[in-house]
Amino acid sequence: MRAFRREGDHLVAEVDPGEREVLATVVADVAELLGGGRFEDRARETGSARPQPDASGGPDDPAALAMRLRLDPLPAPDDPAVHRLLPDASRDDADVAAEFRRLTEDDLRQQKIDRLAVLFDALTVEALGHGAPGEEPPDAAAADDEPPRRRRRDRGRHEAVAVVRVAKDRAPALAATLTDVRLVLGERLGVTDEEASERLERDVVHGRPADAEGQARQYLGSVFLALGWWQETLMACLLADLPGALGARD
Repeated sequence: MRAFRREGDHLVAEVDPGEREVLATVVADVAELLGGGRFEDRARETGSARPQPDASGGPDDPAALAMRLRLDPLPAPDDPAVHRLLPDASRDDADVAAEFRRLTEDDLRQQKIDRLAVLFDALTVEALGHGAPGEEPPDAAAADDEPPRRRRRDRGRHEAVAVVRVAKDRAPALAATLTDVRLVLGERLGVTDEEASERLERDVVHGRPADAEGQARQYLGSVFLALGWWQETLMACLLADLPGALGARD
């Protein structure tokens, strides 16, 4: 996994094949926790994890909006990890928290799922040089005329390193999505404060777990820490463009 860097109006980072598969799996798992279904199945069927547009019942359709307007109270999520993604609006007033959840949770949940789908596509379809969902690669037609040996060599080269490319104006949404993924991992790992985070880092770097549970924790911990570093490099690119920042662009 490489740090994000600026390329024109995009932020770009390379990800090795194993890292890409791990990140895509974790992203899909978080989306499933939120009720987003299986991204892998949808991507296999349509070429993208993002919901496909329908002729009716779209997000702006009055009937769809009416169906999303909940009249009954909505209980808080039972899963602590999901609760961290969809927290109570008020810790002191249960009625206020319940009413706010009733009015906002469905939209917030869907927003998070949609952003996770964008990241999943960026790590899979788009990262492997196939372009955005629904777009044909520029050299797709020419590829059919290439010798099989050359096609295999080119395919292997593309699979060696995947390129994650995000438009600068979409980078804040990506940063928020990485935070969501890390919140879920942090909850599973028991990371609730800075001290716990530092302890996890020591365990990941220096630990030698002997049992399967310890090895699984070390593995998830390494993903948690790697995503944190990746997010920091993303934010560094954005902060560098702020007015007055060293090296800011006009």
